[in-house]
Amino acid sequence: MKQFLVILLGISLWGCFAYDPPAQTITIRNNTAFNIVVLISYSDTLNVSQIEKTFGKESVNSFKKITSSENYIKTNSNNDIGLLYWKMSNNYDNKIRIYIFKEEIVQDNNWEFIVANHVYEKISISLNKLKSERWHVIIPQL
Repeated sequence: MKQFLVILLGISLWGCFAYDPPAQTITIRNNTAFNIVVLISYSDTLNVSQIEKTFGKESVNSFKKITSSENYIKTNSNNDIGLLYWKMSNNYDNKIRIYIFKEEIVQDNNWEFIVANHVYEKISISLNKLKSERWHVIIPQL
């Protein structure tokens, strides 16, 4: 009986540490004339380490991984991307940033070049705006 209680206690404690915070899905519509890669960040500045956490060290080497991810959006199509809602609501300005990279730029350049030369677009969106738009974001012609 004592062993059973120890096992039961162990399972219940393990469940406490396995908690995943609530997430929200954002639907992104690509209305540009080209395929894009997007990176959602809570930071107002972009750096290589942020990109590498999501896509890997070299864009050219990991391009197949990128194109099979939710972050790759073909022209005139939608993708749903997960977002940690709690992290956004605890962010200093309650905004997310969507960094947008053209497919050919990602294919042909490394992340250091892309960041150093600002070869990307950025959209900042507030939590209130996302809620009012029902968590839909449209990437317009760039």
